[in-house]
Amino acid sequence: MDALSPNRDDAWLRMEEGSAIGAARRIATALAGERGFDDEHAGQVAVAVSEAASNLVKHAQAGVMLVRPHASSPSSIEVLVIDSGPGMADTINPIRDGYSTTGTLGIGLGAITRLSDAYDIHSVPGRGTVLSMLFTAREAPPPESRSCGLSRPVGGRPVPSPTPAWATSPGGSSIRRDGRA
Repeated sequence: MDALSPNRDDAWLRMEEGSAIGAARRIATALAGERGFDDEHAGQVAVAVSEAASNLVKHAQAGVMLVRPHASSPSSIEVLVIDSGPGMADTINPIRDGYSTTGTLGIGLGAITRLSDAYDIHSVPGRGTVLSMLFTAREAPPPESRSCGLSRPVGGRPVPSPTPAWATSPGGSSIRRDGRA
């Protein structure tokens, strides 16, 4: 796990170069295997995490990814992607296949929405984007709550108590879907 991790089960990864994409994919795949995901579903987790990590490397000025077991579900993992980048005024069109601002195929965010059991994206132009993804092993019950706390390491030590990860800010764009509602 990365040196940024306050909890040995959490993997905080800086997404500064292309090699970080493979590291994120390997950590997420291993965690999915530990949580009872079958090979096909673990592969879907790997694709979604790779797409999110690739977006960080391509678009963000600075970004991190947190991959961790879900706090209240032994069969779920969550991935949180945070960047300080250009942000997006529109979070609807970018999840449609074929939409690209960089000349790519434009299927990355759409794949994330299809492959995750739940996702949430919030973006503020000029500030950055936060993307959360939830994956639950097949045949396992979904977590009772998607709301989890978030601790961030400060000076090598975690913040003493979890800080709510949900926040709103004026001028942002947000979309949320829960496939198991």
